[in-house]
Amino acid sequence: MVTTISTVVLELSESSLYNEQTVFDLISHDTALNLSHFGIAGFDSNFSSHIHVLPPGLMNSDFPSFLYRRSDSPVLHLAGERHQYRETVFRGAWRELCTEWANRGNDWSLKLSSTSRESLSTLFLDVYYAKIIASIRLLGMKAAKQEKININELRFFAITLFRLFAVFQFKSDRRHHSQALQVFRKGFQAVSSYTSRLRSVYIAEGISDNTEWRQLLTVNMEIGIGLMIAEKEENILKYSKQIESTIDELLDIWEDSPTSKGSVMGLLYTNKGLLNMYLNHNFDSLEYFLKAFTIYKALSISYGNQVLVNIQELLGVVYAKLEQYNDAIMHFEKSIQLSMWWYGGKEHHSMAVLYLNYATALIKGERKEKGLIMLQRSLELFEGSGYPESHSSYSVARLYYSEVSSEI
Repeated sequence: MVTTISTVVLELSESSLYNEQTVFDLISHDTALNLSHFGIAGFDSNFSSHIHVLPPGLMNSDFPSFLYRRSDSPVLHLAGERHQYRETVFRGAWRELCTEWANRGNDWSLKLSSTSRESLSTLFLDVYYAKIIASIRLLGMKAAKQEKININELRFFAITLFRLFAVFQFKSDRRHHSQALQVFRKGFQAVSSYTSRLRSVYIAEGISDNTEWRQLLTVNMEIGIGLMIAEKEENILKYSKQIESTIDELLDIWEDSPTSKGSVMGLLYTNKGLLNMYLNHNFDSLEYFLKAFTIYKALSISYGNQVLVNIQELLGVVYAKLEQYNDAIMHFEKSIQLSMWWYGGKEHHSMAVLYLNYATALIKGERKEKGLIMLQRSLELFEGSGYPESHSSYSVARLYYSEVSSEI
């Protein structure tokens, strides 16, 4: 049955807002789903009675493994990783396995240290840090010659920067965090310089409706926003004008575009809201988040889609910054509800920061008892995820719990 559904949806995907994974999410969560909404006829709508959502890590990895692999997980799936990383991981695992089997015999209960999260994250740094540095050098050479780089490689460069920083955050010493920031800054500077140097090339081709140029600006924006989130507060102003200029250029391009643009505009408004939030322009931030929220709802994106989870949480954060705690609590509760739906009715360790934000709004809104319970839940999720105690949000949650519990 699942194969049949996937086949039908794949045939529809080119003319639909939904891909096969989104439709499967809808089917697995909604017993009253009317599939005629997707142009699929002849199926029993009660699909969820035939579906059981397995916990993360049972038959697949809790992605990405270098951040979230648990010690009791029987499976390692290196989804989306490059060949060089896969080869390094598997070579180390087989070497350890063969050595241990030679010493202990055919022991299937053996747990490999080479596939622990700590080992995977260290290997990730070894492989991808070198690739990032090489990419920064390549961008410099291409910019000097005004030669284009493959846009997919550029997008992979941006994604790897984010993942690299996430791994560094799990390392406990300050040296790793400083190293991550340094790489992020160099990456942003390299992409910005490349974009500036290539602008004249794209202008000659017709910049207004050039897909590659849009993608290049989008990579600039994403890396810039990521850097603002990672940076120390006193350094944010260094990049804010440049990031804002990039977002505004993208808004101008997409507003004039005759093609479908709803979800893209939602993303741009979200990033404009984030920019203003980190600059403490909270009313402006709220305005852009509300615009993004309106767009996502109007598009009828599936009821558990992660963008709705995120925008609800962001609205909660900015309402809390404006000391409008009832509104903040409402949006945090909605984000938690959507997250629970998204994870099959179960809490997920990625919700730890969401619970921390929710607890903070409750406490500042004079609902300390419930806030303390939510703080405890946040700490349990942090602990269950294996976050290091040095992680900034985990540290805040522990200190805040100690402070509030002593007052009640």
